[in-house]
Amino acid sequence: MVPNPENQSLPIEDELHFRRKQEQLEELKSKIQVVTSNLAMPLYMAFWICDLVFAPEHKWLFLSYRIFTVLACLGIHFSAPRARTLRSAQILAVLFTFVCSLFITIMTLQTGGPVSPYYAGLNLACIAMLLFFPLSFRFSLLASVGIFGLFFVGATYLAWFAGGWSIFLVSLFFISSTLIISLVIRRYQDNLRLSELKNRLALEKEVLGRDQVIKVKTQEAINLASLSMQFSPQVVRAIRTGEKKLEGGTQRAQICVIFIDIVGSTERVTRIDKDDVNKVISMFMDDTIRTLLKYDITIDKFLGDGVLAFSNNPIAHPDYIERVLRAALEIRVNITEHKDEYLDYWKRPLDIRIGVSHGYANVGFYGSEKYFRTYTAIGPGINMANRLCSSATPNQIVVSRDVVRQVSQDLFDFELLGEKQLKGFENDVIKVYQLVRERGATATGIVECPHCAKVMSIEAASNGIFNFFCRDCNYTLANDLKKVA
Repeated sequence: MVPNPENQSLPIEDELHFRRKQEQLEELKSKIQVVTSNLAMPLYMAFWICDLVFAPEHKWLFLSYRIFTVLACLGIHFSAPRARTLRSAQILAVLFTFVCSLFITIMTLQTGGPVSPYYAGLNLACIAMLLFFPLSFRFSLLASVGIFGLFFVGATYLAWFAGGWSIFLVSLFFISSTLIISLVIRRYQDNLRLSELKNRLALEKEVLGRDQVIKVKTQEAINLASLSMQFSPQVVRAIRTGEKKLEGGTQRAQICVIFIDIVGSTERVTRIDKDDVNKVISMFMDDTIRTLLKYDITIDKFLGDGVLAFSNNPIAHPDYIERVLRAALEIRVNITEHKDEYLDYWKRPLDIRIGVSHGYANVGFYGSEKYFRTYTAIGPGINMANRLCSSATPNQIVVSRDVVRQVSQDLFDFELLGEKQLKGFENDVIKVYQLVRERGATATGIVECPHCAKVMSIEAASNGIFNFFCRDCNYTLANDLKKVA
């Protein structure tokens, strides 16, 4: 039987009681129909042959009894499907038992009472009805009275007025034995059915629990797949591992912000074919995003042909500022290495400009819980990176004074550009620098995981070796350090 969803929240004992009654009802209705059509009617008519042998003088009278019983069986047969409660179905079963036993009793008394061969039919009816029908104990007693009550009264009358008490007592013994055996077996069957139902109900609940777990995990996988199209991979991983929750608040954090933009894109978009524009933007995003992912820099948003990203959240690194600076230099190298391909579609050299700033920001999920949420950072450093990018000349990387202060002077070369007044910071005099190069060696190029084809994150270098780590499958690869001038 399929679990009833309306009863999944019921206590186990109440649900067991409900299911037991439902199964008893369906079983009893089915058995009443089977007995009344396939068993009782054929047997009653077939046993008329016995009437011709044992009671030929009553053959036509007994035939009428049998025909009446068959008609009663038909009525009960067609009434059974309309039974809506277990009580009504048990009443039909007891009525059927009484009708069948009534005429057997009449034929028994008319042919000698306890010494009649028809007496065996009562014991057969008792065993068949009490064992076949799943009746409650109370209705089993009613059925027993229906089977043997009239016979007991008639047999007592015959023994009182015609003698034969010994035969009566023997018959009474067999009646009692038949009833006791039938009721004991009935009780044993009920216990087995109850035990089987308990085990089945427990199994159904276990399966339902597993299905629920599968459903939850499947939905989580679907949500993560959807999130992967909305959030930076670092954020998706943080959600998957439980470090971040969509309903969680924001946090105050120090971040390093990078803003990358294509120079003169507005003018070029109006002058070249849209397919060429799409190709250039796609190449630019590929050269940019893959490098940002390599250094564990979180992609905040795309602004037309620009990319805004920040480091140190949700994945924190002690060298988070250095990572942004290395990413900026590498992105510029990527664009240079692909200059011929860009020239084919852009119809002139593709120039970019980059702004980098540092500071505190509120980082987390912003937006409407009902419609749309995004993982972003809000703070003055975001606007600063945008303004520094706007002030940069083609292919220049402009950084704030805070960035220069936070990194070791032995790692990068900076040139002072002077003091500038930036939009949104009119009351401040901003000292800005350009990032020239990284000193020493660095690891350029993108390494993809051989197992899941994701961009591998770069780890700290030591002894001339860079470690690349896949955050999806935990695969680690050591690459020889590539020297860069």
